[in-house]
Amino acid sequence: MSQTVMSQTGMSQTGMSQTGMSQTGISKSGEGSSRFGSCCEAMKEILETKDFDPLVAVGDDDILYMSIGMLGAEGGEANVIDHPVFFCPFCGTEVQTEAEVDAKSVDEGES
Repeated sequence: MSQTVMSQTGMSQTGMSQTGMSQTGISKSGEGSSRFGSCCEAMKEILETKDFDPLVAVGDDDILYMSIGMLGAEGGEANVIDHPVFFCPFCGTEVQTEAEVDAKSVDEGES
Protein backbone atom coordinates (compact mmCIF):
# COMPACT_ATOMS: atom_id res chain seq x y z
CA MET A 1 0.00 0.00 0.00
CA SER A 2 1.30 3.45 -0.90
CA GLN A 3 1.52 6.25 1.55
CA THR A 4 0.02 9.67 0.90
CA VAL A 5 2.62 12.42 0.89
CA MET A 6 1.28 15.94 1.42
CA SER A 7 3.60 18.71 0.33
CA GLN A 8 3.61 22.35 1.40
CA THR A 9 1.72 23.22 -1.79
CA GLY A 10 -1.23 21.08 -0.71
CA MET A 11 -0.62 18.41 -3.32
CA SER A 12 -0.75 14.78 -2.35
CA GLN A 13 1.01 11.87 -3.96
CA THR A 14 -0.99 8.67 -3.93
CA GLY A 15 -0.65 5.17 -5.29
CA MET A 16 -3.26 4.05 -7.80
CA SER A 17 -4.53 0.53 -7.42
CA GLN A 18 -5.83 -1.72 -10.18
CA THR A 19 -9.39 -1.09 -8.99
CA GLY A 20 -9.31 2.60 -9.90
CA MET A 21 -9.28 3.68 -6.27
CA SER A 22 -6.29 5.66 -5.11
CA GLN A 23 -4.72 4.73 -1.82
CA THR A 24 -6.18 7.90 -0.26
CA GLY A 25 -9.67 6.70 -1.15
CA ILE A 26 -10.35 8.88 -4.16
CA SER A 27 -13.12 7.21 -6.04
CA LYS A 28 -12.61 7.27 -9.79
CA SER A 29 -16.19 6.10 -10.38
CA GLY A 30 -17.97 9.22 -9.20
CA GLU A 31 -19.15 7.74 -5.92
CA GLY A 32 -19.42 10.21 -3.06
CA SER A 33 -19.96 13.19 -5.35
CA SER A 34 -23.35 14.27 -3.95
CA ARG A 35 -22.00 17.55 -2.54
CA PHE A 36 -20.17 18.43 -5.73
CA GLY A 37 -21.56 18.65 -9.24
CA SER A 38 -24.47 20.93 -8.50
CA CYS A 39 -22.71 23.96 -10.01
CA CYS A 40 -23.01 22.86 -13.65
CA GLU A 41 -23.97 19.94 -15.84
CA ALA A 42 -20.37 19.33 -17.01
CA MET A 43 -19.08 18.77 -13.44
CA LYS A 44 -22.07 16.58 -12.60
CA GLU A 45 -21.43 14.40 -15.67
CA ILE A 46 -17.72 14.05 -14.91
CA LEU A 47 -18.35 13.01 -11.31
CA GLU A 48 -21.09 10.53 -12.22
CA THR A 49 -19.44 8.89 -15.23
CA LYS A 50 -18.60 5.22 -15.22
CA ASP A 51 -17.36 5.24 -18.84
CA PHE A 52 -13.80 6.36 -18.00
CA ASP A 53 -11.57 7.37 -15.09
CA PRO A 54 -11.97 11.15 -14.71
CA LEU A 55 -9.13 13.32 -13.46
CA VAL A 56 -11.52 15.09 -11.08
CA ALA A 57 -12.93 12.99 -8.23
CA VAL A 58 -14.17 13.15 -4.63
CA GLY A 59 -12.06 11.52 -1.93
CA ASP A 60 -13.32 9.56 1.05
CA ASP A 61 -12.49 12.70 3.04
CA ASP A 62 -15.18 14.59 1.01
CA ILE A 63 -12.56 16.76 -0.68
CA LEU A 64 -12.76 17.31 -4.43
CA TYR A 65 -9.40 16.52 -6.06
CA MET A 66 -7.90 16.83 -9.52
CA SER A 67 -5.17 14.44 -10.63
CA ILE A 68 -2.37 16.60 -11.96
CA GLY A 69 0.40 14.11 -12.68
CA MET A 70 1.89 10.64 -12.34
CA LEU A 71 5.22 9.43 -11.00
CA GLY A 72 7.03 6.10 -11.15
CA ALA A 73 4.66 4.04 -13.26
CA GLU A 74 7.52 1.81 -14.36
CA GLY A 75 7.00 -1.82 -13.40
CA GLY A 76 4.55 -1.26 -10.55
CA GLU A 77 1.85 0.97 -9.18
CA ALA A 78 1.64 4.46 -10.58
CA ASN A 79 1.87 7.28 -8.07
CA VAL A 80 -0.83 9.82 -8.89
CA ILE A 81 -0.43 13.39 -7.68
CA ASP A 82 -3.76 14.90 -6.63
CA HIS A 83 -4.51 18.52 -5.71
CA PRO A 84 -7.66 19.92 -4.08
CA VAL A 85 -9.96 21.81 -6.47
CA PHE A 86 -11.34 25.08 -5.13
CA PHE A 87 -13.22 26.29 -8.22
CA CYS A 88 -15.09 24.26 -10.84
CA PRO A 89 -12.84 23.96 -13.90
CA PHE A 90 -15.91 24.18 -16.16
CA CYS A 91 -18.00 27.08 -14.80
CA GLY A 92 -15.70 28.78 -12.26
CA THR A 93 -18.03 28.39 -9.28
CA GLU A 94 -16.29 28.03 -5.91
CA VAL A 95 -16.88 24.42 -4.82
CA GLN A 96 -14.87 24.37 -1.57
CA THR A 97 -12.64 26.74 0.36
CA GLU A 98 -9.07 26.28 1.49
CA ALA A 99 -10.31 26.42 5.10
CA GLU A 100 -12.79 23.57 4.44
CA VAL A 101 -10.06 21.45 2.85
CA ASP A 102 -7.66 22.17 5.72
CA ALA A 103 -10.32 21.26 8.31
CA LYS A 104 -11.17 17.99 6.55
CA SER A 105 -7.48 17.14 6.15
CA VAL A 106 -6.91 17.64 9.88
CA ASP A 107 -9.99 15.55 10.72
CA GLU A 108 -8.78 12.71 8.43
CA GLY A 109 -5.30 12.81 9.95
CA GLU A 110 -6.64 12.41 13.49
CA SER A 111 -8.76 9.33 12.80
